[in-house]
Amino acid sequence: MSNGTLLSPIPGRTDCDEIYTANEINRTVTWNRDSPVVGLAHPGTLETMNDFGVLRREQQHCEEAETLLLEAVEGRRLKLSDKHPHTQQSLNNLIELYEAWGKPEQAYECRARLPRSEVTRE
Repeated sequence: MSNGTLLSPIPGRTDCDEIYTANEINRTVTWNRDSPVVGLAHPGTLETMNDFGVLRREQQHCEEAETLLLEAVEGRRLKLSDKHPHTQQSLNNLIELYEAWGKPEQAYECRARLPRSEVTRE
């Protein structure tokens, strides 16, 4: 969530709607995951998973956030590459989760996967 907004479309929502509830986002992730056209590897699905993971982190639902962010990192890595900015964004979000969750070892392991110019908070 680089700009603080969710960019993924949610069925039934219009551009003038500003706030997406966790349930709406969860339905979108599930819908995208099961869609034969969109699917789990679609960049929009991966973006939604990343954004929802950040939201769940902010709501202090760390286990759910971890699952979503790990899936977003791996999906983006496979679809886009390790060096793609969106993959790095998801990895940074995962690092922030581990730091907030009090898991410095996991944050360190994730940080080691970032290129030197992308390393945050050492």
